[in-house]
Amino acid sequence: MQYAQDYLEHLKANPDMTARFGTRIFYGLAPETATNPFAVLQDISPNAQREISTAKPRMQLDVFAADQYSASDIAEEIVLALIFTSFTSGETYFQSVTAERTKALRVEDGTWKVPIDIRFSCRRK
Repeated sequence: MQYAQDYLEHLKANPDMTARFGTRIFYGLAPETATNPFAVLQDISPNAQREISTAKPRMQLDVFAADQYSASDIAEEIVLALIFTSFTSGETYFQSVTAERTKALRVEDGTWKVPIDIRFSCRRK
């Protein structure tokens, strides 16, 4: 799962992401003290399909915000920043990145989240 760590580091270094979330990009679970807006990255295909030396994992970036419209707007901006990119982060080369947001979901505390489905091909250097 080194690709997940490398992808998270890429997100944290991406100017579009830091402009929107600052340092509030987490992996797996956000701390209870996280303030809106923030994002949580999850690996939703731990057994990623593999071809020779390339993995094709699927990840999800949940965008959290105070209201439905803010969450949706931020997610749309993030999708545009992520799609069709190729880059190296850490020891992993990423290519053919696709990203698609799903519908906004109300969270128990009254805030909103919008999941973004992220797919890519990656290989270790």
